[in-house]
Amino acid sequence: MDMPLAWTPGSKAPRDVWLAIGDSMCGGLGETAEEPEGYPPAALLYMCQTAAAGQVALTEPCGSTAGVGPWGMFGWLVSQQTGRETCVINAGIGSSTTAQWVPGQSNYAGALGRLQRAMSRRNTTLRGICVYIGPNDAVSPTPSWRANTEATLAGLRTWAGKTAAQCPAIVSKLTAFVPTDTSYPGWAHVQSEIAAIADANHLLITPPSPADREAYNLHHKTAQNYTIAQDALALAMGHASWA
Repeated sequence: MDMPLAWTPGSKAPRDVWLAIGDSMCGGLGETAEEPEGYPPAALLYMCQTAAAGQVALTEPCGSTAGVGPWGMFGWLVSQQTGRETCVINAGIGSSTTAQWVPGQSNYAGALGRLQRAMSRRNTTLRGICVYIGPNDAVSPTPSWRANTEATLAGLRTWAGKTAAQCPAIVSKLTAFVPTDTSYPGWAHVQSEIAAIADANHLLITPPSPADREAYNLHHKTAQNYTIAQDALALAMGHASWA
């Protein structure tokens, strides 16, 4: 008599993965004391901070920066809508440029390693990619923001076997107010590059402006990041891949 299997392919609850890439705006520097009530929740929400650790219950900071960004709260809102387990991979690296995220670069490799580990869990689906990056590009007059970002997204989707329609990108614009901590001669250029990437599968967020965590208006407070999370949810729910 054949022995029964100890598990079946569908024995794990469905879990959705959202990957976030970018700089410190992506990672987040909001205060944990300002988190909305009920966040992080006790169930349904996961993170993958390192490939070695794999998926664990989400706590903040969920990225490599020192505070709260938009994407953990976005995952929380998503899980409330779907009722499914949701994993957020906040791979934001402070002070990075889009050139450091193209395939072959260490930032890309690190994010892909975490994604691979998260996706090794059975019954897990990559739902989309969140992007918030640009100020460090804007220190140069005419950076290749769009070409770099498109290369990064293409590489990640190819690995996952997903089309853009199956794996949309939610992309944040830069703030309308230009920060004053340094000179940003390419700010308008980066804004135009972000606008040019927009289509049915590359959905743009207009972030709160000015970002008011610091007097020089670069990073967002937690409440502003929550607004970004809410806007991202609306875009995700409006995309054809939402289920």
